[in-house]
Amino acid sequence: IARAEGSTNSQGLSNCITVTFATSVTMQAVANNGIFLTISGLVSNNLADQDNLPIYRNRANCQAATNAIGDSVILASERKFRGQEGTLTLQYNAGQQIVAHEENVITFALNNPSTVQSSLAISIAATGRACLQDYKCPDDDTVLTTVSPRAIDSSMILETRAPFFSTKKIFQQTSDPGVDSVIFVTLAPSEDITGSSTVTLSGLCGSAFNANQIALISTTAGSTFQGSSLGNPVDALAVNGALNGANHEWDYTTGTLKIALSATGMTAGTQYAFGFIWRLSDTANSACTATINAGSRFVSEPLENVGMTFGTILSPQFTTLRIGQATTRPGVTNYICVTLQSNANFGSENDDEGNFQPGVITLSGLTGTNAATNPSATIFRCPNGVNANGQLTVDGFVWNANDAATRNVWTTLPSAGGQRMFNVPNEEGTGNDFSWDAANARATLTIDSGFTFQSGT
Repeated sequence: IARAEGSTNSQGLSNCITVTFATSVTMQAVANNGIFLTISGLVSNNLADQDNLPIYRNRANCQAATNAIGDSVILASERKFRGQEGTLTLQYNAGQQIVAHEENVITFALNNPSTVQSSLAISIAATGRACLQDYKCPDDDTVLTTVSPRAIDSSMILETRAPFFSTKKIFQQTSDPGVDSVIFVTLAPSEDITGSSTVTLSGLCGSAFNANQIALISTTAGSTFQGSSLGNPVDALAVNGALNGANHEWDYTTGTLKIALSATGMTAGTQYAFGFIWRLSDTANSACTATINAGSRFVSEPLENVGMTFGTILSPQFTTLRIGQATTRPGVTNYICVTLQSNANFGSENDDEGNFQPGVITLSGLTGTNAATNPSATIFRCPNGVNANGQLTVDGFVWNANDAATRNVWTTLPSAGGQRMFNVPNEEGTGNDFSWDAANARATLTIDSGFTFQSGT
C-alpha cells in the first residue's frame, strides 16, 4: 500500500502532505542499523534543504504545527529533505518496528511553488533489517533488506493552480416575469483576496434593472433576505464587512457587476454570502452561465447556477385558471365563477408614446345561455351560499338590485382591495362591468386603468 495526498493546491502556501504506506515484511530498527524510509520525486522550485523536517502523525497536527513525532521514533537528526534531489529520508530509531501489512501514516509540510504546477509523481522505498519471522525480531533473526521503490497513488503533491473560487454559486429566487427577485451569491476564494480589490461577475442575464449601481444586501441567517438551503448556505459569513460600501458598479448593457472590496478583503477558504434585488425581464429567458474573477491572478470561471434558476424567466401566463357555475337549474339566473392567477403583473398601461393600451381578458366559448348582447354587463362576486329558500347568496345576502347595501356586497370584488378591477371603455358608471357578445359567446373584460393584477395573487 502506498498513497499520498496534499492539503492544498494554492500557490505559495504550506502544503501538508500525508503519506500512508505498508510493507510486505516486518522491519526492525536495531542499534547502528536503523530503518531508512525514502520518499522521492518531491522536486519543486525554491525548496530549500532541511536537516530536521518536522514529521507529524496526521494532517491536523501538521496544519497546526503541533505534536510532531518525537526523536524516540524518528531521529531528529535524520529527517533530511534535499530540495534539489526532491528526496525526504527518515531514519527510525532503534527499537522501532514497521509491521508487515499494517498501515503507517506520516505527514510533513513543504511550501507549494508560486507558479502553476501539476501534481508530482512520487515513490517510496525502505532499507533496513527485515524480520525472518514476522513480529519476532531478535537482532540475530533479521536480514538486511531493501523494499524496492514503489509509485505512490497521490494527489495535490506540490500541485498548484491559479487562484480560484472553491465555492461560486448563484441562485435566483423566482422565475416569474417582470417582478423583483433576490439573487443569492455565495463565494469562497482559494486564496486571500487583498483589500480594495474588485470581484467581477460577468454575463449576468435576465434583468430589466437599468441603472449604474446595485445595492448588495446580507442573505445569511437572521437577515431579512435569508436564503433557502438550496440557494444560499445560512452558515456563510455575511460579506458586508468585506465590501467597500453598499452600492456597486453595474453595467446593464454587458451584464457586468463589479464588487469593490473594503480594506479587509476576503480570507481564503471562508464562505461569503450576499445578494441583490433586481427587476426581472418581462419576457421569457433561458438560464445562462455567468462567470467570476478577481483580478489578473484569479482565473475566470463559470458560476454554479444552482438548480439552473439564474436567468430563467417564464413566459407571462395564468398559473391558475378555473371556471365554474353556481347552479345547474334550467331557466334561472346563473353566475359564472372565474378564478385567475398570473405569474406576472398584468394591467392596462400607456405605451412608450403615451398611448393608452388596455389590458383585456377574453373568455370565449361561453355557450348554454340565452343572455342577450350587453355592452356593459355587471360583474358580481361569486355566490358563496344558499338560503333556506334555495336562493343563492353572497355573505348571506340574496341579490336585490333595489337595495344599495345588497348591491355593494354583491358587486364589491374583495380581491381588488376596494378598487374597480374592470371597466368597459367609454361607458359611464363606477361599478365593475364587462362586454357580453351573445353571437360569439364571448365575454370581454377590460382592466381598469387604476388596477393591476399582481403576480402570484
